[in-house]
Amino acid sequence: MKILMVHSTEKVSGGENVSLNIARSLKEEFSFCFFAPAEPISKDKFDGFSVFYPKNGGLVNSVIELKKVIREQKPDLVHAQGTRAAMFVKFAFISGTKKIKFLYTLHGIHFINRPFPLDFISVIYERLTNCFVSGLICVGKDDFDLARRLRLIRSGRLFLIDNGINIKTEVADKTTAEKVIVSVSRLHYQKDIGSLIKAAYLLNNKDVKFLIVGDGPERKELEKLAEKLDLKGRVDFLGNREDVGRILSLSDVFVLSTNWEGQPLVILEAWASKKPVVASNVHGVKDLVENGKTGLLFRHKDPADLANKIGYLLDNKEVAKRMGENGYNLVKSKYTTSIMSENYRMLYKETLNG
Repeated sequence: MKILMVHSTEKVSGGENVSLNIARSLKEEFSFCFFAPAEPISKDKFDGFSVFYPKNGGLVNSVIELKKVIREQKPDLVHAQGTRAAMFVKFAFISGTKKIKFLYTLHGIHFINRPFPLDFISVIYERLTNCFVSGLICVGKDDFDLARRLRLIRSGRLFLIDNGINIKTEVADKTTAEKVIVSVSRLHYQKDIGSLIKAAYLLNNKDVKFLIVGDGPERKELEKLAEKLDLKGRVDFLGNREDVGRILSLSDVFVLSTNWEGQPLVILEAWASKKPVVASNVHGVKDLVENGKTGLLFRHKDPADLANKIGYLLDNKEVAKRMGENGYNLVKSKYTTSIMSENYRMLYKETLNG
């Protein structure tokens, strides 16, 4: 049986990595191919799989090319990764493509955070167009509960499948005695990196370095904030990196100062490196991080509370170590690629059989 994975972007991150891990795990049982709205930036990650994309970008070209791929490849099931990917599939169906089994994974109900009336319009759009969807999958309990409250799809078609990662603990030797705080995220409003920079200022400890991994539309503004607060040499912007595992292994504490999430893979990756987590007490995080056991939750948009939580873990090494180990054990028992893929295997079978 053939499954077409549809991606929201040409980048390979978050949901795209999830779909690749599923395909690699289940390739002996299913045949997988991929569609992206533009030529993938990291095509080597698709080795062993066919990947299709339009020559020119844009919504119309993506829908036209997707319709062509569905017609020629004849998949038994289409699996969209994210809202934008699902939109491509829905528009293909609306414009005349033969209906086939269609699963849609929501990697975060981000549209609910749009300003009114866009949030309301988005919910109505989802309710109406999810009539095409055989199954809507949420990746965390907070999102699952929210999707049910918003009635995004009929209850019998709503599923919860936690994200999973490959546990590959990397070890790198520190060359200095300074403490290292790491954050990995897109530099975007959603992630509230400004609160982390302000916390670095409030911590006022010259022996602590903050490494911010990632890029995005707010990078210049955030760099200016760090410069204004005289944090040169204490806050480093590393941009997008392929060696995130190595950087996490250098850290003493991992921080996610986000406004909201679906289920953040990066927290799982920090735990896989046995690192304690300090994260904002918000949707998508509070259900994942058990405060005081696998990490600490700080008050949303409160740099002072964030600085205090980081300082506490730096001053209490045994507590920090225990939280990192608890997180690692949690990932091993619940959030591995093999567990996630097995759940998708069962859902694929159930969907294809009727």
